[in-house]
Amino acid sequence: MPSLENIKKNKLKSDIDKARLLFILIALPLFLLLGYFLPQLRIAIFPALIVFTLMIGRIKKSGLDGEIRVLSELKKLSDDYVVYNQVYIQDRFKKNMIEIDYVVLSKKLVFLIEVKNYSGKIEVDPLKKTWNRVKTSKKNNKYKSKIKNPVFQLSNQIDKFCKFYNLDRKFVRGLVCFSNKKAVLLRKEKKSEFTVEIASLINRIEGENAKAIDSPSLLNLQKILKG
Repeated sequence: MPSLENIKKNKLKSDIDKARLLFILIALPLFLLLGYFLPQLRIAIFPALIVFTLMIGRIKKSGLDGEIRVLSELKKLSDDYVVYNQVYIQDRFKKNMIEIDYVVLSKKLVFLIEVKNYSGKIEVDPLKKTWNRVKTSKKNNKYKSKIKNPVFQLSNQIDKFCKFYNLDRKFVRGLVCFSNKKAVLLRKEKKSEFTVEIASLINRIEGENAKAIDSPSLLNLQKILKG
């Protein structure tokens, strides 16, 4: 098993708790005020507040579930690896922070893993800004939608990570891991450089790592990330 001592409590879990707390602190008092001053609006506004809060919680929970599944897979790695989650990098040109879901470190390579919990059939094309997705309901109804190309996000994370830690990009690999077992990736080629299904995640990491050579610079990175 890899080293997991650097795994933090998942931020998405606290976000869900915050959403529930905000509902209690804001939605309920507002409902009571409306009931007192404008009872005719209470019936329309309160359900909307409930739906909005539930949607936020559902989106966060979906992301949380995906990251938990990926962590369960990463635990199958050997003790040659160290796993970090929720690694934040300061963007030098912007005030915001960039979050990387998982960083997996060995003596040879660094793997940056972006987790996506999408389901359905997804047309993977690294060069397109959006990908087509088709979900099928239990009643066999098909729903089409578009999702942003996560490879662009991942590529930006790799660039920022390398600049921030002064790393040569040849030692860094990026993977968009689709954590939902109901996700079917439709690729033009059998293997994609940046995308991987959760069932193939460990083989992908170990395969890439086996082909690389030891890098002394990564030992320093481990100390920095741990600190």
